[in-house]
Amino acid sequence: LGSDVDPAVVAAALSTLIERHEALRTRFVAGPDVDPYQVIDPPRPFPLRVTEDPAEIRELTATPFDLEAGPLLRAVLVRAEDGRTLLALCLHHIVFDEWSAAILRDELGRLLDADAPALPPLPVQYADYAVWQRAHLTGDVLDGQLDYWRTQLADPPVLELPADRPRPPVRSTDGAVVAVDIPADVTARLRELSRAHNTTMFMTLAAAYAVLLHRHTGQNDLLIGTPVANRGQAETENLIGFFVNTLALRTRFDTDPTFEELLDLVRRTALDAYDHQDLPFEQLVDELVHDRDRSRTPLIQTLFNHTTTSDDTIHGTATQPTAVKWDLSLTTVETPTTIHAALQYSTALFDRPTVQDWADHLAVLLESVVAGPDRPVSLLPMLTGRDHGLLAALNDTAADTARISIVDLFRRQDPGRVAIVDGDRHVLYRELEQDSDRLALAIQTEGVRSGDLVALVLPRGTELITAMLAVVKAGAAYLPIDVTTPAARISRLLEEATPAAVLTSLDTTNVPSGGPEVPAYFRHLRTASVGFSLVLRTARPATAVPNQPTAPLPD
Repeated sequence: LGSDVDPAVVAAALSTLIERHEALRTRFVAGPDVDPYQVIDPPRPFPLRVTEDPAEIRELTATPFDLEAGPLLRAVLVRAEDGRTLLALCLHHIVFDEWSAAILRDELGRLLDADAPALPPLPVQYADYAVWQRAHLTGDVLDGQLDYWRTQLADPPVLELPADRPRPPVRSTDGAVVAVDIPADVTARLRELSRAHNTTMFMTLAAAYAVLLHRHTGQNDLLIGTPVANRGQAETENLIGFFVNTLALRTRFDTDPTFEELLDLVRRTALDAYDHQDLPFEQLVDELVHDRDRSRTPLIQTLFNHTTTSDDTIHGTATQPTAVKWDLSLTTVETPTTIHAALQYSTALFDRPTVQDWADHLAVLLESVVAGPDRPVSLLPMLTGRDHGLLAALNDTAADTARISIVDLFRRQDPGRVAIVDGDRHVLYRELEQDSDRLALAIQTEGVRSGDLVALVLPRGTELITAMLAVVKAGAAYLPIDVTTPAARISRLLEEATPAAVLTSLDTTNVPSGGPEVPAYFRHLRTASVGFSLVLRTARPATAVPNQPTAPLPD
C-alpha cells in the first residue's frame, strides 16, 4: 500500500466496502429446526488492527471462523521493517470466491484513491440472488438438471492415484504445492492448437490433465471437478459473494484416442456441463452419493482450475504449505506470454518428489501435445531426464545399460517409498527387497540353477512382481502365465516351455497339481515361509523328435 498510508483511511475504505456488500456483514445462525439461516448485520465501522509483527498474518489465517458470531472478514495492517505497509485480508469461503477477490481488489483500490470517481450503486445483493436461485431450481428446470447429471455420472469412477502411503481412514487437509512454468513457445503453440480445434485454453489444458491422470493411474474412466463462476445474470457481475459452483467433467479413454479426438470429447463434455451448471454441487452429491467415505471427498477427488491474468510477473508458490480439499488438484494461470501451473496435493498421501515428478511429466506432456496432437494419448512422451524413478531409468536410451541390471535399478530406489500399490495394499521398496531375497534363496535352495527357466503361474499383483524379481536374483529367467488360463492350456504351455520349476501362490486354485493334464515330471513342494508354492521338475524331459509330442519322464 506504500509507506505513507494512513490506517484510518484504510479502515474507512474497508467500512465502505462492507456497507456496500451485504455478504461481508452476513452471519449464518442455526434455527430452531437446525437448518441455518442468514443474518445480515447493519453497517458499522470496521475495527482495523495495525501491527509491526508479520506473524500476526499467520494468526489471522490460522484462527477458525465462527459462522454464527462473525465477522467473516478479518484484516490486519502490517508495517514491515523495509518501510512497506501490507494489508492482509482473510475471508470465509461461504461469503467469498475467486471472482469476488477481483472485485474486492478493484473496489478497495478505487476507495483508497481520492481522485477516483464514486462507485456506482449495486442493483441487487447476495440475498436477492439466493432467493432467485431457490425459486429458479424447481419443477421442470430442476428435473432437467438432475436428469442430465444422473445420466452423465451414472456409476461414477473413484480416482485411485498411486500414493506413497496408505490412505488414512479420515481425510486430512494438510497439503503442499509444487509449481511448474510452461515455456512461452509451448504456451504459444497451445493457443494455436486451441484455435485450430475451436477450444478454449481451459479445455486444452483440462484434456492434458486428464491424460496425465490416465497415464499415472491406468484408469480409462475419470471424473475431474472444475469450478465455474456461475454468474449468468448481469446483476451479479460486480457483487461480492459465494457464487462459484463445481462441475464434474467425465473423460473416457476406452479407445485410446488421439489428443485431437480427446480435445473434441472434452469440448463437448464441457459445453454440455455449462448448460447444466445451475444445480449446486452439494445438491448433486446428496442426489448421487448415498454411502459417504470419510477418507475421500465425495464424487470427485481431483480438481482442475484455469484462470487468466494480464500480469506477467506472477510466480508459483512451490514451497508454501496449504490446506487442500482434494487428493490432487491442478491450477493454471495464463499470462500474456506463459502458463504458470501448480499441483496442490495431500501430504497425507504423497511425498514431494512424487508430485514433482508429476509436475515435470505435465511439462513434457504439453510439449508432446503441441508436437504431435494427432498421436494416440498412450504414445505421448511424458518422462524427463530429471525423472529419477525406475521408469525413467528403464527408458533412458543413453544410459550404459550393459552395467546396470534390473536388480540394481530396484535397489537404487528410496527404501521408504512405495514400490507397489495393489488395491489397499502398499509395499515399500524395502519390503519388496526383503521378500524377493527370501524367495530367491528358497528357489536356489531347491535346485534351480543359473540360466534355468521358471514359470510363474500367478495373478497380477504384489506376488507376481516379487516372484519376477526373485527369479532374476536367483540367476534364472521367468515365463509369466496368466493364472486365469484354463488348466489344460497351462499344462500345454508347460509341456512346450519345459521350465525347471513352476512358481505359484499358496491360495491359487487353478494350478498344476499332479492331475492327468499336468506333466508327470513335476513334483509339488510348498515353501510356505515365503508365501509361495514351488513345483519342481524331477528330471529333464526326453529330447523331442521334430513335430512329435514330448513324452514326460516318469517320477
